[in-house]
Amino acid sequence: MLTTTLPGFTDFTSDSQQTFRALLTALAEPGKLLEVPARLTVPDGLTPACGAACLTLIDFETVVWLSPTLPSLVKDWLRFHTGCTFTDQPVQCAFAVISDWEAVALTQFCRGSAESPEESTTLLIQDKQLQTDSQTNNSVLLSGPGIIESRTVSPAVSVSFWKMWQQNHAAYPRGVDCFLFGEHQLMGLPRSTHVQLREAA
Repeated sequence: MLTTTLPGFTDFTSDSQQTFRALLTALAEPGKLLEVPARLTVPDGLTPACGAACLTLIDFETVVWLSPTLPSLVKDWLRFHTGCTFTDQPVQCAFAVISDWEAVALTQFCRGSAESPEESTTLLIQDKQLQTDSQTNNSVLLSGPGIIESRTVSPAVSVSFWKMWQQNHAAYPRGVDCFLFGEHQLMGLPRSTHVQLREAA
């Protein structure tokens, strides 16, 4: 099946509105695991949740960077459904779709400027085993705006990523924002969120 024949949203207005609300809630309540209500068929390399976010956030004026390991079918599908353009330079993109987060340094991307911090890159990171409220050795404590006291999360990212995130947070109001996507779930991680590493058991 050609990638361009894979459908987008069944009901674009309703599905995109529901997905957008979920994305806004994820940023307002960092670390909270949320369901992405829209269902759609996506090419290999994308989770349905990440695909729904792409169709909601990206349009013909958007510059996108894709992880080099993503299949070319992902680029074809995004171009067909959104009309976006692509760049090989991470610092030039508005959104980055990431599958191999271990190979990505947060400093690769635009962190905005003191005058225009909103011009930074938003990272769409896929994690098929996304989970929260668990006490594993790779869990971290989140705190900051939108979180009462603290919240424990355990996405499948390494300690090195969290250390980069601490540096990203320290640059606030500059810095990148992240969304983490499972198959049908998402979690927000705005730059205003502080991360505390937990001691390994």
